[in-house]
Amino acid sequence: MISPALKTHFYLEPSARFNRLPLLSVNQRLLVRSAPKPDESLMGFLVRLTEENGYDTPSWIMRFVRVDYKQLNNCAIAFKPAEELIKLAALTGNEVSALTALGYPPADISGQEDIVLFEGTPIYKYLINVDSPRVCPECLRDFGYCRRVWDLSLVTACALHRRLLLDKCPKCVSALRHNRGSMSICLCGYDYRDAEPHMVTENEAALDTQIHLLCNVPGIFPAEVRRENPLAELNLPDLITLMVFIFGQLRDVLTTVGRKHIKACDIHKLHEVFTKAYSIFDAFPQRYNEFLEWRQQSDERQGRQISPYCNGLGRRFGSFYEGVYRNLKSPTHDFLRAAFSEYVRTSWQGNYVTKAECPNAATYIGQDGYLTLNEARKQLGVDVRYIEYLITTQHLKAAVRKTGNKSMFLIDARSFDQVKREHDGSITADIIAKRLDISKETVRMLVSNCCLTALPTPKQCGFKLWRFREGSAEELIQAIRSKILPQAKSRKGNTLSFRAACRELMGFNIKISSVVKLMLQRKLVPCDEVRRRIGLSRFDFDEDTFRAFKEQCIIFFAGRDGKTQIEYHPQFEEEFPIFLSARKTKGSAYF
Repeated sequence: MISPALKTHFYLEPSARFNRLPLLSVNQRLLVRSAPKPDESLMGFLVRLTEENGYDTPSWIMRFVRVDYKQLNNCAIAFKPAEELIKLAALTGNEVSALTALGYPPADISGQEDIVLFEGTPIYKYLINVDSPRVCPECLRDFGYCRRVWDLSLVTACALHRRLLLDKCPKCVSALRHNRGSMSICLCGYDYRDAEPHMVTENEAALDTQIHLLCNVPGIFPAEVRRENPLAELNLPDLITLMVFIFGQLRDVLTTVGRKHIKACDIHKLHEVFTKAYSIFDAFPQRYNEFLEWRQQSDERQGRQISPYCNGLGRRFGSFYEGVYRNLKSPTHDFLRAAFSEYVRTSWQGNYVTKAECPNAATYIGQDGYLTLNEARKQLGVDVRYIEYLITTQHLKAAVRKTGNKSMFLIDARSFDQVKREHDGSITADIIAKRLDISKETVRMLVSNCCLTALPTPKQCGFKLWRFREGSAEELIQAIRSKILPQAKSRKGNTLSFRAACRELMGFNIKISSVVKLMLQRKLVPCDEVRRRIGLSRFDFDEDTFRAFKEQCIIFFAGRDGKTQIEYHPQFEEEFPIFLSARKTKGSAYF
């Protein structure tokens, strides 16, 4: 019954009643006080106290703690461990911490005021049904209180009784409200416990069962969760994030979330869509692949115009492709990305995969074993022609499939990692030139003469600068070192340095790169190596042997015009890049 003091306020205007109600002293408490249940909701607790104390609505209790009745539905979110909760704790004879655990306080994340804590998990406020409560008639009959888990939008059925939650009165068809005087009686007088049950199957209650389990609801056991579904291994925040994302995809939402659609759906529609979302991962990955087949045709089926700037996977999968790699960032969602990349590799018949646009795609596809051609190009910093060149030369392993007049490439991540390690550890032509003690132009000519191997060539690969594998200079020096013949030194013992030998041959248009090639072919044999010198300069030639080489390969004679001509023996013509004379005399040049 309402006390006489409160009756004087009952017939006043709401604002007047609120302002004229005297504050409670520290020692004043409700006549009937109860402790909250471990999994009870804050508003459910207030409704239960209202019924036990004989009040008409929870507004009477709220006025004692100076909360306007208009803010009643937001109490579970608006309450903080401050003045309101301290007063409520004094009024009900409970600890402040016990009441704090019943609500959904702000997560205190900078720039995220719309995020609250649900069972210690940060979730968006719109996922909490603060203004549209639900109840399980069986739980009200058996336990007599409202569970906190019912406030979560994803929960549409009671996992204990396998029946759909009630969100509307079967008699007056009005939505349930917190501002009622009884746990089980509607304002129209209907008893919710008498509602005809809408039973659900075990499969339909799978998501609800897992959430009940993660929220530590009494009576739920791990054995009831289907372990063949990979979602059974997710924690509460990752499960909620994934289910909300898939909900948006099933509702044909263009964005990666389904906020307004969740708020607009009734309990029956929410149950239908969330049940379907969870079942997509049954018999994984078969049903997941069927969902991908459905999703890539969704935009065309709805008659939406696909952006001309979005191609490949992004064009076909739209917000799903974006969400998988940008919104679902938790490592526990990697199984989703792995199955997606495997589907693309084996089943997708779309356009050129290099057109796919997603900045994080390589991170996740690569972990599963495959990268797109475009991501491989970006990571190496080269032109796409070089990637195709590496595939053609089998440096990269790739699955190639023809689709009409186009090709689709998915590159094996292991082979790509090996190529990337070589490129990450590669060195420039400047470093090679310094180690060999030659010019950059000579380095390029050594590559042309096949004495050095560059990783890419600018024409083939789109590199702005030449790059070489680490150790290339040392390998060339070691190859020349193996050609040394100490017995080639004559009795006189006179030697000619590499530099001096090159200067003599330079006059006959014989470049340093040609001298190196002759050394590798043992047509010009070094006799010694001076280790204190740098690069190619460390090699010496026997002077007599070198003079004999010149006489053997170069013939001097006087031309008709009185100028000196030189000719090379045919066996040496290919080693020397000489120019033909004005008379087109093959193998000769004017000096």
